[in-house]
Amino acid sequence: MVLTMLVLACVPTSVDNSADDYLTLRSGPAQLVDDDGVYIGGWWDDFDGTINRDTAQGADGAWKGWIHLNLTTDRYFISSNLADLNSAANTALLIVDRETGEIDSVSINDTFGDKEMTAADDFSEVTNDGNGSTMRMDGTDGLSFALNADALTMEGSATARLAPFVQTSRYHDGYGSLQWWGNVEADAGTTFTIGDEVIDLSGALGTYDRTLGHRRTHQNWNWLSAIGTATRDADGEAVAVSLLMAKDRELARPIVEVQKYNVWVGDTLSKLPALEFEYEYTDEDEKETGDWRIYTPTDDGDWVDLSFEPEYHRRDQEDYLWFVHTDFNQYYGSLSGSMSIDGELYTIESIFALTEDSLLIL
Repeated sequence: MVLTMLVLACVPTSVDNSADDYLTLRSGPAQLVDDDGVYIGGWWDDFDGTINRDTAQGADGAWKGWIHLNLTTDRYFISSNLADLNSAANTALLIVDRETGEIDSVSINDTFGDKEMTAADDFSEVTNDGNGSTMRMDGTDGLSFALNADALTMEGSATARLAPFVQTSRYHDGYGSLQWWGNVEADAGTTFTIGDEVIDLSGALGTYDRTLGHRRTHQNWNWLSAIGTATRDADGEAVAVSLLMAKDRELARPIVEVQKYNVWVGDTLSKLPALEFEYEYTDEDEKETGDWRIYTPTDDGDWVDLSFEPEYHRRDQEDYLWFVHTDFNQYYGSLSGSMSIDGELYTIESIFALTEDSLLIL
């Protein structure tokens, strides 16, 4: 706790990002970091620039990244990732049986000399030689993977369905991150294995998160990931929708409003101007919550007003020596509500969704 207080004292609680425009889609810059060592913040149509990590003012040890993939079927929800956190690494696989409520989850953490994870500079490929796991992005066309976590394995590929969200988020003193978030459909032959049971994931819909950058020491966030259909009120037509959203919580240092509030309707990506996550703990020690409200605190422009009902909760709480602390909470359940995008009203009856309430100190 003393160390935490000292570190917090050295980092601003918030940062002025008025110089960055996160609501206007623009062409990507020629490089990730400017010549002064500061991340170039913005929402991009694509990013083909140079990953000039050595130019950044941020500390070398702060360079981290990952590839996450979530898939959902009528019966199963799957979450997976390979994360290279510089001095530590994580390989994780989780499957939720939505009929029985049973959760199988393995999270493997390796630090220092035990770490056998490597990643490309642009995190298009992450490999853990220790357990034979790999995840590979094929530009923005999709990804392939072979993940091994004890008795859980997943292998196959997934094809991108919609244009991705691409953004550089600027933090403080040469810290920032570059994200590619998108939507996929699992290809034929994609499987998840639990012991001797093989589950066919062909056609499963999902979302991915590919992130790299000089990460903040204290990260505290809410997250929403959901993909399914909504009904357009004007004509009753079912329309494909996806929501990928993240917002800093109060223990992030610094707290930055980078407006990562994304809604895909059909094949069109829109950004919300603001978002709030509201919920209360029913058991604060265990981080159990009641229902969530996820909404835009204005009806001027695009907005959402959604209710999330958690059905399952996974918590990964770890401490490594004196310098790493994680309290990673994922909630799986049903998302419903209404939204207005480009002047059209939509109703979401019930789609399966993932939310997070997490703290990471590195």
